[in-house]
Amino acid sequence: MFNERGRPTLLVAALGTVLVAAAPGCAAPPEAPQAPTAVRVLSSNGVKSVVVLLQPDIERAIGRPLSIEFSTASSLKTKIETGEAFDVAILTPALVDDLIAQGRVAADSRDDFARAGVGVGVRQGAPVADVSTPDALKNTLLNATSVVFTADGQSRNTIDLAFERLGIDSTESEAADALLEYLSGPTMAAALDAHGLEAAAANDTNR
Repeated sequence: MFNERGRPTLLVAALGTVLVAAAPGCAAPPEAPQAPTAVRVLSSNGVKSVVVLLQPDIERAIGRPLSIEFSTASSLKTKIETGEAFDVAILTPALVDDLIAQGRVAADSRDDFARAGVGVGVRQGAPVADVSTPDALKNTLLNATSVVFTADGQSRNTIDLAFERLGIDSTESEAADALLEYLSGPTMAAALDAHGLEAAAANDTNR
């Protein structure tokens, strides 16, 4: 299109306007920021309450979310040995040392940061058990209707040693027989399963 003087100024102005208006659309849209990759943690149940409590603070401190799997230390060690992917493992010292010896954990990453004990508790609403002395603990265990503890994990070694030192065995009394049979029975296995643990062996006999 030409003006009165035959100059194509209107066309040039129009094209210039179109090009300027179209320019933002021609540029590639900005990429959305990617969410940070989660840190994969395999943690023993022994420090679960503390790790869960501190998880928000840890995530803020490192700037990345945590993906945590809790279980017994021995079962997590088995997962690592069979190729389970992880970034951090929180296990007992002996198990970590064994994984280092196998070349599955970096030796310079090992750090002792917590100590967990083994305690005794009763069901909510039940009378408080007397565990004030070794004899009192022994009587409490032998007279209990049922006793539940983990089928594997590092606390099992401590529990077995405590039974040995207390002199509790399968020949001491009917109560001891019932206790040991209960621990290997389906009720115990179901209780372990409900808490995310696995029984060492299953028994189909109902008690």
